[in-house]
Amino acid sequence: MNEGLLFLCAAVLHELGHILCARLLGIPLTGCSVRPCGALLTFDFSRTSYLREGCVHLAGAGTGLITAAAAVALWLCGCADPVVFSEVFQQKSGEDIYTRYNLWYEDPQEVSCLNIQSGSFIPIGSAIEPLSTGSFP
Repeated sequence: MNEGLLFLCAAVLHELGHILCARLLGIPLTGCSVRPCGALLTFDFSRTSYLREGCVHLAGAGTGLITAAAAVALWLCGCADPVVFSEVFQQKSGEDIYTRYNLWYEDPQEVSCLNIQSGSFIPIGSAIEPLSTGSFP
């Protein structure tokens, strides 16, 4: 993914975190301006406590942390990342082979490289012994 697009998405999520928190706490948004490195939001904090104001200020960073945690969780799950057998078979003879992703399967006799994410799975880091390479398109 393009780094600029990723940065834009992160900035939008960050600002939405501030806006959502302010709305939930009943704090009105009084202004918004877009700048080259993000946006500047202004809120009317005149009738709110310092605690609520602090929550709005921290909501942007909190949204970033939640998004990062979700991205790491998706990365650790394998998320339909196919197993590349050509990488596996470049190892030396007799060398142990370990899974790099969770390998999902319906039938234990036929574990596919499609990573279907249903049924049972072989967890990351498990030692495996491939029986055949099947057929490649």
